[in-house]
Amino acid sequence: SHKSNRRRLSMDEILAEAALIKGMGMDSLLLVSGEDPHKISVEFMAEAVRALHKMFSYISIEIYPLPEEGYRRLFNAGVHGMTIYQETYQRKLYKELHPSGPKSDYDWRIEAPERGGRAGFYNIGLGALLGLYDWRVEAVSVAAHGLWLRKRYWRSKIQFSFPRITPAGGGFKAPSPVNEAELEQMMLSFRIFFPESDIFLSTRESAELRMRLVETCVSHMSAGSRVNPGGYAEAGEQEAADGQFTVRDPSSVEAVRESLESLGLEVVFKDWDRCLSSSC
Repeated sequence: SHKSNRRRLSMDEILAEAALIKGMGMDSLLLVSGEDPHKISVEFMAEAVRALHKMFSYISIEIYPLPEEGYRRLFNAGVHGMTIYQETYQRKLYKELHPSGPKSDYDWRIEAPERGGRAGFYNIGLGALLGLYDWRVEAVSVAAHGLWLRKRYWRSKIQFSFPRITPAGGGFKAPSPVNEAELEQMMLSFRIFFPESDIFLSTRESAELRMRLVETCVSHMSAGSRVNPGGYAEAGEQEAADGQFTVRDPSSVEAVRESLESLGLEVVFKDWDRCLSSSC
C-alpha cells in the first residue's frame, strides 16, 4: 500500500554517476536495481557493465534474482560479485510481506546465490533485513545458508552484510528492531565463525559504530553513499523521501579514509583486478 517515487536511470545517467564515484577514488562499484526485469533487463545490465569496466576494476550487483544463464551472461560481461538479501528466512512472514508480484517466490529468491555460484561469481553476498523477525533466528539462518553455499561452491567467497531497517519513504516500522549492541554481537559472532569471509557495513550505521567494528570484524565498508537514483549528480535532492535507506554516516570518502588510517589500517579501493583472473 506504500507509494514511492520510482526512477530508472538512462545509460548516460549511469555513466555520469559512475564518473563522479570514480572521481572520489573508488575502484569498486556496486550496481543496484529494483524488481523490474522488463525495464532493467539482463541485456541492459550487461551493456552497462561493459561500459563501466572501462572505469572500474571490480563490479558487483545487487539486483532481482536471475536464472543461471542470466547470471552467467553478466559474469561474462564483467560482473564478479553478487549480493542478494533474503530479507527474512521465515516463510510465513516472507509471504505476508510479499503477497504477490515477482518477489513473492521465496524459493526462487533463496536459490539465487546457488545459481550465482554455478555461474562462476567470485563473491556471493548474503544477509537478512534486520528488524523483520527475531535477529538471533535470522542470524542462524544466514549462517546456515552461508555454510551450505561454502561447502558446495567453495570456489566462491561467501560474504555477509547486516542491514538494519532504518526510516525510509512510506513510514514502515520494523516489527522486531535490532539495537547496536545486538548488531555488534551478531557481527562478532560471524567473524569468529567465518574467519575467512568478508563482512560489510554500510552507511546505514553511525561513523562511531563503523570505526569501532572495523577494528574487530568489518573488512569492507561504503563511504560517501547516495541511496537514491541519480543521487551523486543531484546530491541532496529528495534523498530523505526517496532513498533506499537513511544514511547515518554522511562522512566523505576522504574523511572515512583518514579515520581508517588514524587507526593504523590500510585503505584499499580496489577489491579485485582482472589481471588476477584466468582470462587476463
